[in-house]
Amino acid sequence: SQTSTSKGLAQRLHNLLTLNNLPFDLIDPKDYEPEDLCRETLVLVIASTWENGEPPQNGAFLVNWVNESAEDFRVGAALLVKCKFAVFGVGSRAYGETFNAVGKGLSGNLRKLGAKELLEICEGDVDGGDLDKVFDGWSKKVVEALKDNWKENGVYFGNLFKILP
Repeated sequence: SQTSTSKGLAQRLHNLLTLNNLPFDLIDPKDYEPEDLCRETLVLVIASTWENGEPPQNGAFLVNWVNESAEDFRVGAALLVKCKFAVFGVGSRAYGETFNAVGKGLSGNLRKLGAKELLEICEGDVDGGDLDKVFDGWSKKVVEALKDNWKENGVYFGNLFKILP
């Protein structure tokens, strides 16, 4: 991690989920096989955008796999039909049009692959001065949505990906 921002946010979310009895694994994307996404029922992503709208090095393989799969007609729109997801994008508005490009791209491409949004993407600006406030608000919404889903469907297990800057 260059700045540890996403890593710290992922750990905070993991701690909050644990305090709320919501079991999640905290996984660095470099240690995850993207082809296993079709087995997931819930994925939470902290997605950093680095220079030129690119993911950081440890998240590049996962992000590229999702992007390429979403555009590959052989994969199909039902690949992730059993999966729900939520994305928190971490970026800098100083990068203009590429602000949170990785998070936006992941969110759109996961939908193209059939996954359903648990929550709409939330975008944090590391230079805006309110990243923590925005992230905490999103995290609370994640917990609420998971607890609501728990009431409907029983236990929800999933993975929290940290895509580090």
